[in-house]
Amino acid sequence: TAKRDFISNLDVLPMPAWDLLPELSKFYRTSDITYKRLPAFQIVTSRGCPYKCVFCDHSVFGNKWRSFSAEYVMRMVRELVNRYGIKDLNFGDDEFLINKERLRSICRMLIDEKIDLTWSAVGRVSSVTPELMKLAKEAGCTQIAFGLESGSQKILDVINKKLTKEDIIRGVRWTKEAGIEVKGLFMIGNPLETEETIKETTDLIEMLDLDYISMTAFTPLPGAEIYETATKYGTFDDDWRKMNLWEHIFVPFGLSKEMLVNFPGRYSRKKSKTE
Repeated sequence: TAKRDFISNLDVLPMPAWDLLPELSKFYRTSDITYKRLPAFQIVTSRGCPYKCVFCDHSVFGNKWRSFSAEYVMRMVRELVNRYGIKDLNFGDDEFLINKERLRSICRMLIDEKIDLTWSAVGRVSSVTPELMKLAKEAGCTQIAFGLESGSQKILDVINKKLTKEDIIRGVRWTKEAGIEVKGLFMIGNPLETEETIKETTDLIEMLDLDYISMTAFTPLPGAEIYETATKYGTFDDDWRKMNLWEHIFVPFGLSKEMLVNFPGRYSRKKSKTE
């Protein structure tokens, strides 16, 4: 069929048919470092992302952000809590913090209704404000994962992240001051990556008060802008079977795959907990 317009009002969609799935409390949960209580579950309350990072595929949901209303989200929350006994919820949206008024409404309803729920989300660090984080904490938020990607402004610019290091430092600080855990999502082996930019990333990681860190391999995914131009910046093994975000199928010019795999031990000034 021909390409069709996106659904602009997601509230017209019926509620998810969770009753058709195996028992939620038994067979589903989020990652061990995300949930605080069980049963745990994940929902997505919006589609699309207005930002245009070169490593993201926008071919499915596009760049126009649209979402379920706060009232619809609360209908889902109430059903998950009251019918399925969910105690911890992860909002898996690309950017759960983008619409501050919607987030405020969700938080106020969670508080006013005294819903017994802890929750986490993925957000953009530049969307953070002290007021918003305090409200989210009061509403049960325990952790936010931020896509920070790199500690080098040069890398942030080349991947079109539209972030500054100052945005990162400020947003993480405000989130931590509110009593919410921060998970920092980083990538290694970006276009124009050098030993110096890698050290900038490890320096930033060591300086930030992060609770958890995820470091994945920069991967030119099909549908992303960088997929078409990756060979301008390095060698690219275009094997879809290896595109798991952990294997270094893209290696920037001037670096080696071995160096990227072993970089933490070479560049971190502090010993890890496992050493």
